[in-house]
Amino acid sequence: SMSDSRTLVRGRVYPMDRPGRVLEWMLLEDGKIAATGEGDPTDDLADTATVLDLRSRTIIPVLHDCHVHFMQTGLMELDVDLSAAEGFDDVLSIVSDAAASYDGILLRAHSFDPDLLPDGRYPTRLELDGVSPKVPVLIKRRDGHSGVVNTAAWELIGVPDDLDGVELDASGDASGTLREEAYTFTVRKSESILTREDRIECFRRAAALAARRGIGVVHSLTGSKVSGDRDVEILLELQDELPVETVIYAQMEDVDRVSALGLPRIGGCLLLDGSFSSGTAALAQPYADREGTGVLYYEDEHLTAFFRRAHAGGLQISVHALGERAIDQAIRCYREACGGEAGDARHRIEHCELPSDEHVNAIAEMGIHPCVQPTFEFLWGGPGGMIEKRLGTERAN
Repeated sequence: SMSDSRTLVRGRVYPMDRPGRVLEWMLLEDGKIAATGEGDPTDDLADTATVLDLRSRTIIPVLHDCHVHFMQTGLMELDVDLSAAEGFDDVLSIVSDAAASYDGILLRAHSFDPDLLPDGRYPTRLELDGVSPKVPVLIKRRDGHSGVVNTAAWELIGVPDDLDGVELDASGDASGTLREEAYTFTVRKSESILTREDRIECFRRAAALAARRGIGVVHSLTGSKVSGDRDVEILLELQDELPVETVIYAQMEDVDRVSALGLPRIGGCLLLDGSFSSGTAALAQPYADREGTGVLYYEDEHLTAFFRRAHAGGLQISVHALGERAIDQAIRCYREACGGEAGDARHRIEHCELPSDEHVNAIAEMGIHPCVQPTFEFLWGGPGGMIEKRLGTERAN
């Protein structure tokens, strides 16, 4: 039993602080590693501790994933997966098959990625109506910054026409594609339909998936400034029962509420800008393959005031910034709010994908912690990849 106060574990132990070394035992005291070693442990150690012999099985340090949309990851386990689609017709076919047997309120599909399809385009609202005239359908792009709905979903969600990001077709009607504020509104509304039981099931499924992947600690970006702290409260109640440890980032700006919940950190994917793939990351120079330089969602004054409140309240802060203009804004507002000292508080910039040399120097000097995702390069990098298409070769490199 691992609950005994002293347990001697025998097996192949790979320590994190000594690469290349393989140890043969470790001593646990009250659930923490007190000692490790090679060869046979001393007799007094072997005699005074409960021995757990793993018979040459291997023990490795547990992985931490420091940026997980935890509830949404569980939701992906429940929703329709479009990642296997090899072309545009596959997308419509998968949605058609799913809609035929669906009896819920809103059919959600995820991992739509036109950059990995030869056709490279979104379906239109009317094309989706053709395969699902009655069942509301919401398709989410893999990056989580744009999507498309059919007419039934457009009416169910009630997307306001005047929100930024509602794409119009040639005749001036909504094409079904949603970006920026319109997409955020739609996703929040779609998640508000979920019951408490749905949400608990999402957290349980995401935790089981993490454990299967060898991840023992998940930094969970939870809740939103629109939907509030409902998911944060559920995860706080549930976290001790999950097979992984969770570090909760409350994605809202209500410093008093987050402090009252007893959490030492605030933010997560509080969006300063969007993404490269949806063309909404805030760039210094225009995109290589489309109009515009992306979008900044915050005014400096508002962001600095939020940073100041959170920093003064002793909270670690985390915000999402991909493009240079967003990274620049994060640094500028951190400097203004924290007096140039972010290190002790461990304030973070999520993604931090396109920093200039000046940004890198400022981040190092102020002690800001970038939290980066190499998976993006795996999915979308390399010659001819989405990042190169959007940014051109120089910026992609």
